[in-house]
Amino acid sequence: MDNPEEHKPPEQQMIELQMLVQKAWTVLLIGLYMVSLYSVGRITGLGNDAPGQEILMNVQRVFFFGLMGAGFLLDIVQMRMDRKKAYLFLSLSLILGGFADIVATLQYKFLSIFI
Repeated sequence: MDNPEEHKPPEQQMIELQMLVQKAWTVLLIGLYMVSLYSVGRITGLGNDAPGQEILMNVQRVFFFGLMGAGFLLDIVQMRMDRKKAYLFLSLSLILGGFADIVATLQYKFLSIFI
């Protein structure tokens, strides 16, 4: 019995791979923002010498570099499909990942108005 998964055209396999890596990229970006938001909440409540602050910084770094790696993989897949869209996700990873603390701080300030 032949498995239908083995006989997919390469274009379909590339699209599925792109969708999978995009989902991983999105999860990493959401994780980075959530850790940043939690970190801002702890710093605001306990000060800069909050216990566990170094661990949160390391977790943020792991998410950021994971985001960069997923963006790089996504760009490799994207370049094989369409060279005009090269380096899109790597650039987005740098911009969105770099501003994660700023956005988390602004979100925390906005939410603290209503809570």
